[in-house]
Amino acid sequence: MTSPYEDMLENFTLSMDRGDFFQKNKKYQQALQEYADALSSFRLAVSIRENITGSGGRVRYELTTRLKYLFIIATLLGKITACYAGVGQFKESNYILTKQEEIVAILARYERSFTAKDIQNYEDLRQNIDFNKSSLTLQQELIQQGQPVQEFNNFDEISNKIRKSIKEILSLGVCQFMSPDGTSISNSSSSCFIATAAYSTSTHPDLDTFRNFRDEKLLTNPVGKELVSLYYQISPSIAQYVEKRPAIKAFVRQQLERLAKWMRKDLT
Repeated sequence: MTSPYEDMLENFTLSMDRGDFFQKNKKYQQALQEYADALSSFRLAVSIRENITGSGGRVRYELTTRLKYLFIIATLLGKITACYAGVGQFKESNYILTKQEEIVAILARYERSFTAKDIQNYEDLRQNIDFNKSSLTLQQELIQQGQPVQEFNNFDEISNKIRKSIKEILSLGVCQFMSPDGTSISNSSSSCFIATAAYSTSTHPDLDTFRNFRDEKLLTNPVGKELVSLYYQISPSIAQYVEKRPAIKAFVRQQLERLAKWMRKDLT
């Protein structure tokens, strides 16, 4: 007899395989239905695991397991983004793309601990995001030129299911900060979205300064924690706005460089 966790993983694998088949054959609505089921099953599997392994509400993860789960989530969100673009649902596609970028930003926090395989998977995800952005632009242009849009039955039902699963996944321990002992310590994602957009990279030294200031100064007191929580609620949409506007990006980067310089003084 299999456990509920194993059952959910089996359902996830089956739905993923079916989704990949439909996506390959450009049957995007069927693919989205399967990917919605896959996302829901994976969310349930991770939730079951965390309920079993959590101690006093604090979830403990081995780094390899955390990275495995995050890579799966980001990859699945990339597939969903592409399917939405395929049926001309650009609002949903952009929303899912933003969430994929959030997960990839969480992964970036652990980049120094990546294995060679992790590095390749991470680069594949970054390329997938760039490809989806280009594809979205191209699809929008084609539709403006008169390319027919596929009919989409049960759109609200599927989209609501996907959005609900994403919201619940982002609240799980797998998407939280991790202390050196492997304990989840916050309910926010873990990277600097606006700074990443402004610097056009997730590896600039200033981003380490922002993370260190967050961890050593803000997360050590209640007010700071509230500020961090608010930041991670509003920053993805701001980052997306900044990234698309070179003049604003340059201005934001200039201000962030000054802020990082001040933070480094305060951290010493």
